[in-house]
Amino acid sequence: CGSMLALRSFYHWQLTYQGAILGGRLVLIVGAGEAGTMVAREMRANPQLNMEPIAFVDDAPSKIGANIQGIPVVDSTENLASVIKKFNIQRIIVAMPSASLGRRREILKACAVTGGY
Repeated sequence: CGSMLALRSFYHWQLTYQGAILGGRLVLIVGAGEAGTMVAREMRANPQLNMEPIAFVDDAPSKIGANIQGIPVVDSTENLASVIKKFNIQRIIVAMPSASLGRRREILKACAVTGGY
């Protein structure tokens, strides 16, 4: 039992930190809900994607300051530009399926203004 637990722990540690060690692209996930959590989990489970989720931003003020799978929810979507600069973000993934089309367009426009991510 102990060896299986150690092996599993090592496997999850490797998935968590391999992107950072190999220099994966730093990714900001917009949306800290179920979809954003699934995106972060997929990035960590597939190192060949070469993406390391660094932070979440979300519209819900109650989520700011929380940690999801060890990834912090750092700010609201209104402050995308400052978060991108602060964390040296290289890619942005919008994971907000329940947001209205107008709201998603606003977020995509804000992302484009910050450098075409």
